[in-house]
Amino acid sequence: MEKLKKLFKDKNRKIENLVVFLVILVITLIIINHIIKEDNKKETRNHEDAQLASTTAQGLDTSTDLERRLEAILSKIEGVGEVSVLLTYSESSTVVPMYNESSSKSVTEETDTSGGVRTIQSEDNEKSVVTGSDSSPVTRKNSLSHD
Repeated sequence: MEKLKKLFKDKNRKIENLVVFLVILVITLIIINHIIKEDNKKETRNHEDAQLASTTAQGLDTSTDLERRLEAILSKIEGVGEVSVLLTYSESSTVVPMYNESSSKSVTEETDTSGGVRTIQSEDNEKSVVTGSDSSPVTRKNSLSHD
């Protein structure tokens, strides 16, 4: 502390010391600002990665989810900056529902007294969409059309 007092006692050196102090202060502020920006970028990337992981874990592949994922991947490339992505499809998505199918087939042969044979064939097919607890159809496959 006494060294600082000695430095500021000389009036000629007082201005020089003040300028040096201000330069050191400005450099320190620039370094702190740079460090804070890097931390914010890392936190943002970690947050985006967590969102992508949760989206992938849930199995959601809508076009907006794919767009966000592609934007995140492309923006991580060095020198690219901010990216906007628009995906378009020639057709809409395809939903393949699950069906509950039952079929029965019966063949009956009748012979009459004069020797004639009559064959009766009957076939019953029943197909119904399987629904979940919320009355929405249970799907086997959801896919987006990719051309």
